[in-house]
Amino acid sequence: MDPIAEQTPVSQPVASQSIPPTKLTQSKGISLFSKILITLFAIIIVLGIGGGGYYFGTKKSSPSLAHEANNVPTTQPSPTLTQVQIKESTVEDTNVPGQKRYTSYKLGIRFLFKADNGSAGQVAVKEVGDTVYVYPTIEDYTKGQFVKVYQKNSQETLAQAIKKQILPNVTDKCYVKAPSARVTTSYPTTYQTASIWYKNTDGTDAAFSPGDAPMLKEVEANCNIDFMPIGGLVFFLEDTKHPNKFVFFSIGQYGINADDTGLKSWQDTIEFL
Repeated sequence: MDPIAEQTPVSQPVASQSIPPTKLTQSKGISLFSKILITLFAIIIVLGIGGGGYYFGTKKSSPSLAHEANNVPTTQPSPTLTQVQIKESTVEDTNVPGQKRYTSYKLGIRFLFKADNGSAGQVAVKEVGDTVYVYPTIEDYTKGQFVKVYQKNSQETLAQAIKKQILPNVTDKCYVKAPSARVTTSYPTTYQTASIWYKNTDGTDAAFSPGDAPMLKEVEANCNIDFMPIGGLVFFLEDTKHPNKFVFFSIGQYGINADDTGLKSWQDTIEFL
């Protein structure tokens, strides 16, 4: 072996190890960590700015959103119907002193009467259901005169309507006489009168009075005696211009005037509305 070669150190490059390997690794590690921190910090700043902008932008625009919310159509409650009070009847003065005009809008009739009827005293009017009473105030209204309103098929005649509503299931002896022989009032030509009458066995009209007890008993058994002219004036009346109704008058044996002349009673002035 060569002695010179044995004296030469194999590890001469050691001089280049003046910078320890560990220091180089540590320097590189600090630089990378700094970059990571800077990057994270930058991301946080960007997110913070973006989040703040979104927050303030949303807060600023919230009034408009509220405004839009307020403008959203909502279901409105149904309107409340206002009830209008309609007069069912009126009593008015006319141009004739002491004369009154009574109008029943519900029943569709009108007539005149004298409030002061002399010996009959003061007269008043009271409407109850389908009936209007005209009576002296010194008596109960139920004992006074009255007019009762009936509805009917406009295609029916007055006699047919009476037969159907007043005289159902009666014998042939009880019948409707039209026009009524008891009514002498000169009504308009469109007015028609009728009354209920009773026949004798031979077919003639029966003649009886309130004191004829046997006859009254027979009539009551075969007819509707409450609508018959026994002891006073009663009759039916229709205006053919108003064919959907007719009336029944119960007058009795005394009159209530419509004016001072005494020529007309209140039932003579009846009008259909």
